[in-house]
Amino acid sequence: MDSKDKETTRTCPPPIDLVYENSCPNVDHARERLTQALQECALPVAWREWEVNTPDTPKAYRQYGSPTILIRGKDVSGDEPATSCSSCRVYVTTEGYDTAPSVQQIVKALSPAV
Repeated sequence: MDSKDKETTRTCPPPIDLVYENSCPNVDHARERLTQALQECALPVAWREWEVNTPDTPKAYRQYGSPTILIRGKDVSGDEPATSCSSCRVYVTTEGYDTAPSVQQIVKALSPAV
């Protein structure tokens, strides 16, 4: 692999998924923080979105509360999915409880990709 290939590999963004429920008021907050984190990491501001109640959403993703940000299929908060969940989530951050993962949590989950 030459240096050009290494550079391309290093900047390739990981798979990022946002799992949400339409009725959850916290989804836009998660989108804003995900955008901030991607910009901080100099990665493209792009991800896939999955509404938990639609048939095309992967079964494994339907077990997460809303909103959930998955990077490489792992929850940025480190939490495991519930058996079944169709509610808004609360996150524990360094600032206390919050309605979305912190930018720092997302950046940390992205860091192996940068």
